[in-house]
Amino acid sequence: MQATAKGFRLIQPEIVGQKGLGKTANVVVALTSAGGVNGFGQTPEGGLDSVSKKFLTLEDSEIKTIIASIEAGCQDSPVT
Repeated sequence: MQATAKGFRLIQPEIVGQKGLGKTANVVVALTSAGGVNGFGQTPEGGLDSVSKKFLTLEDSEIKTIIASIEAGCQDSPVT
């Protein structure tokens, strides 16, 4: 939980284990919001697919898994 990117924690400690706040984690915002975190833009640059330029959304299973993990307290075992 100490990981950072561009000076921002990927997962802010104060939201871990808090239902409804997983979507506010910097890692989730960076992957799903056009503005990214603090104006750095959405990640990865150019989208996941260089042909379609598709980015992840809050509805994608990968993002739902990240959100569920954060809201469950960032446990080592997979969240189901």
